[in-house]
Parts: sequence; structure tokens; C-alpha cells
Amino acid sequence: MEKIITFSVAAYNIEQYIDKLLHSILDSSVADKIEIIIVNDGSKDKTAEIAQDYVDKYPDTVRLINKANGGHGSTINCGIKEAKGKYFKAIDGDDWVDTEALNFLINKLNTVDADVILTDYKKCFFCGKEEKVTFSQFDDGSIYTFSEIAPTVGWMKYANTIFKTSILQQNNIRLDEQCFYTDTEFMAFVVPYINSVAYFNQYLYCYRLGRDGQSVAPESRIAHLENSHKVAMTLLSFFDKNKDILSRDKINYLIGGIAGHCLWHINSLLLCKPCKEKKQELITFDKRIESCSEKMYIKLEDSSKMISSVKLLRITNYFAYNLISHYKRIRCFKKF
Repeated sequence: MEKIITFSVAAYNIEQYIDKLLHSILDSSVADKIEIIIVNDGSKDKTAEIAQDYVDKYPDTVRLINKANGGHGSTINCGIKEAKGKYFKAIDGDDWVDTEALNFLINKLNTVDADVILTDYKKCFFCGKEEKVTFSQFDDGSIYTFSEIAPTVGWMKYANTIFKTSILQQNNIRLDEQCFYTDTEFMAFVVPYINSVAYFNQYLYCYRLGRDGQSVAPESRIAHLENSHKVAMTLLSFFDKNKDILSRDKINYLIGGIAGHCLWHINSLLLCKPCKEKKQELITFDKRIESCSEKMYIKLEDSSKMISSVKLLRITNYFAYNLISHYKRIRCFKKF
């Protein structure tokens, strides 16, 4: 039977989470229309053994690919290469899906033909709290042009996007390997090839937050600062290459998304213990953004507050660096 969707599972030391993820997909009433590719990224626990049990039990649905550790981007690259479904959904091994939403969506995808499927999703915290993220400005089941959704969607994210597999494969979409924080690359690199977006008011993806060791934790952000910088430079180079050939709507959309990652990197630098080296790193990076796009440079100053940290750094010629860094460290470590 033709597979409607491929779930590419990024699996690294997820022995305590993989059952929940796989059952959330396999319990679907339309599981025969789904392909699951578990990309075991050099796990050192029992992830591969557990995955193999599912392969043995569901050979027409589940596949296991064992590979040397290459990072999150490498699991997506591998999944894209191997995918046979009409649509492609990357999912982290410690997350899961809402089975009822999946049932509904698969039946819809039988008849829909769009470059991107946009859905709602849930942030699921370890304490049991849930936060729903929805796009109420769009009509359920409608198909939009990219230009119609770009001004109001903000930035489509890893958790709420499903791509047509042929777009990923035919355009050789590949992410940085041996690297964290490649989600924004995944969302950005497909933009030149997207024309249509279908939206469904279904909370499909359940995004786990608050787990120790997650890449969004302050300690991880500091430890993987080089990865954050690498992705930022890749994104800025991508923008340089495309800024004169894409439509205005796509350029403005990319400016927002890439600025978001650049701000993430700046804030990660500010989480480090203040020192001359980190201050100079921040200044050099900020100048790289300015040389890439004036609009992106200004975008980084956007804030719901009276004055943003980036703007304060700039108007004080970075004299306020130590003060802002101390404030960010206290606030972020306490919050997390």
C-alpha cells in the first residue's frame, strides 16, 4: 500500500521514550498508510534493541537505520534520503503525536496536495502542564499560497510542519551534521521551493519540554555555543545566496526566521560568564548580521519591552554588555 506519510524519528538514547512515540503512531486506525523510519544515531542504551522489536512486529510499517552518531541534522538527512511516503514529518524521539489527530490528518492527506501541511501543536511540560499553539487566523482545511500565509504565520516550526517528500528529495535539502540547532535550517532551506500551504486545526505534535539535558536548557546552550554559531553562519550565507532571487514575501519571511535564530545565538552568548572574548565575539557576530541585511539587523531590536537587550547593547556601544549578561544569566537559569 502507498504510504501517505513518513515519520523520520531522530533516535539517540531514548529507550525510556520510544515506546510512547511509536504507540502514538502505530495505534492509529490508518497505520498501514504510515511509514516510520527510526534513525538510531549511535545510541549507547537499548534504543536500537527496542526499535528492532517494533520492526519485527510491524515489518511493513517500521524500519530501523543504525548509523554512527552524526547529530540531529544527520538523522533528518538520512530520513529524507530513505523516505517513501508522499509527505515527510521529522519527529524527535522523546516527543509523540496525538493519535486521534493523526487519524484525521491521514484521511485528509489522501486527497490534499500541497507543498507544506501546517498543523497546530502542543507544548507538553514535565510537570504535566500543556500549552496549545494554534493558528486561528487560518481556516481549517484551506489551502493558501505562501504569500498569503507568510505575513501572519510568523515562522513555521519543526513541530507544526509536514513537507512534501519530493520537494526535499529533488532539491537535495541537507542540514549541517555533527551539530545542534539545525531546526531553523530545515525550515529555511525549503522556502525557495514552497508555493502552497494547507492548514489543519489539529494538535498533532506533542513537544516535550523540561527534560534534563535538552538542547534548549541554559547549560546546553552554553556547551553548544559553537553549534549555534555554525548554524547562524550557515543561515546568513543561505540568505546572502538567495536574497536577490526570491520574492519579497519569501525574503521578508526568511528575515524573520533567521533573525530569530541570530537572536537565540546572541542570547546564548549573553548566558556565558562575561569576558572580553565573548564580548568581542558578540560584536563581530552582530556586524556580520548588519553586512547581510539591514532589515534583519533592525529586526533584532524588536521587542515587546520598552527597549530590547540588543538595542541597549548597540546604543551603549556594548558598554552595557556586562550588566545585560549578568541579568540574562540570573533570569534564564532561574526560569529554567
